[in-house]
Amino acid sequence: MADENHRKQTLLRRFFIGLFRVKSILFWELVDLLSGKNQKIAAIYKNAIVNEYNKEYNFLQIQPTDTILHIGCGAYPLTEMTLVEHSNIKVVGIDNKPKAISHARQIVKTKKLEHHIAIKRGDGINYPVDKFSVIILSSCAYPKLPILKHLVQKAHPDTTIVIRELDIAIDPILEFINNQKKISILKQIEHTPFPYSITSAWTTLILKKRLVEKKNK
Repeated sequence: MADENHRKQTLLRRFFIGLFRVKSILFWELVDLLSGKNQKIAAIYKNAIVNEYNKEYNFLQIQPTDTILHIGCGAYPLTEMTLVEHSNIKVVGIDNKPKAISHARQIVKTKKLEHHIAIKRGDGINYPVDKFSVIILSSCAYPKLPILKHLVQKAHPDTTIVIRELDIAIDPILEFINNQKKISILKQIEHTPFPYSITSAWTTLILKKRLVEKKNK
């Protein structure tokens, strides 16, 4: 009976996490599209989120020699644009939705950032990642665990992996990482942007892939 109750609770939790994930993805997709069409909305979006992104970038201490990939750039590539403002480097953003790619490329062109930002079509599950020193995995990129497994297997040793995930869905990610012998958590950052909601709050995990297996405590 106890096992059956646990199974039901697990299924119910997965259902609600999946429901909130869909709501979150739809929310950010709408924000992306509106930001691309309206400068005032874009400014509000940037003011609400950029400080949160900079918490990550300040810790990463990105260098001009870094090669950066963002998985799940969306229709309004704010991550890419913030990275360029922060460190004046080159970034590759990928998405598997043609409309998002088209919108993102237009934003990059309008802002004259083509020499810094490349938007490409790609799926995080199989995109070549071995030439990047920093990889950022968007909270809207899904399915998260298969993408993360791909990064763990194919990313070059000493790669820094930045995972953004909804607060309510972070436990499976932490469990996966704890079972990886060559992955260490360098930093965990909590984000509660304004306006706060369960669909907009997320946690960032900054990981390092190493050649040497981490020692068990």
